[in-house]
Amino acid sequence: MIKWRNLDDPYSDRLASVRAQTPHDILGVPADCTKTQARRAYLALVKTYHPDHADPFMAAYNQEMLKLVNQAYAHVSKQAV
Repeated sequence: MIKWRNLDDPYSDRLASVRAQTPHDILGVPADCTKTQARRAYLALVKTYHPDHADPFMAAYNQEMLKLVNQAYAHVSKQAV
């Protein structure tokens, strides 16, 4: 089990606030988005948080954000028109 309120982790508060958002808010798309809009937003976020393109200091944060983005995209893409 991952402990989210770790005092050694400066990004734990930021992750907690992202987890409270809806999948559409995480991707930054409206609730009535198309599959193309969802995919574009997903690819932009994956490029931002991918471990190969990110700062090594933020590796753990980026890994968790990438998981959240993947879950959000899976949810939104099923509902998108």
